[in-house]
Amino acid sequence: MLFFLLVVLAREGAFDMIVYGTKRFFIFIFKKNPEESSRPRTYFDYVVQKREDKKRNHFDYLIFPFIFFFIGLILSIICA
Repeated sequence: MLFFLLVVLAREGAFDMIVYGTKRFFIFIFKKNPEESSRPRTYFDYVVQKREDKKRNHFDYLIFPFIFFFIGLILSIICA
């Protein structure tokens, strides 16, 4: 359940600043001309672009942990 909670947090943007900073760091280190990168130039542009790309249902990934939870609950009741 905690793994899926981390997935939910990541999809909602909790780690966006870390991801953006890491990508910019590697572009700066390994690219010959970092200014010519196709990545967004600022963090705000990165967040706006990510929100535009996200057109999924927000709750479709919450189904799986509840399925495993209920299967475990049923099995614990049967075995107890």
